[in-house]
Amino acid sequence: MFSPSARFSSIAASLAGALVITFSATPLARADLSVCNRLAVPLSAALGYHDGQDWVSEGWWQLAPESCTKLLAGKLTARFYYLHAVDTREGRVWGGSAPLCISPTAFTIKGRSDCTGRGYARAGFHEVDTGTALDWRLDIPFSARSPGNMPEPKDR
Repeated sequence: MFSPSARFSSIAASLAGALVITFSATPLARADLSVCNRLAVPLSAALGYHDGQDWVSEGWWQLAPESCTKLLAGKLTARFYYLHAVDTREGRVWGGSAPLCISPTAFTIKGRSDCTGRGYARAGFHEVDTGTALDWRLDIPFSARSPGNMPEPKDR
């Protein structure tokens, strides 16, 4: 004989199984800023952005050849970010026209004025317009938004 409680248990088990399949098959949403080094040489990268009060530049992230590195984790809070990268072996630089402060060692610098007077160097950064995106990948050499088939980014 078929009881209502057995029928309910059977339906509940089917729904639970369907939910497990649905959630495990759905990719988790990412919200990060990553840089993909498409070159055969390692690079060092610095990032600039406006934090709502002042300009901030920070670095250095080590970008392994042919891989992606996560520079910021979480939802992007600004529309524009700025990137400066250096091939430390040959001295090649990927930058732009936005001036920000850098240092030869690891740094987080507030403000972009009077870099040399404050003991820093001044460097040109490449502007990246992320629009309203929550997640962004940028290629070096610079190009448009990167395709999603690169390796997963690693933490700083």
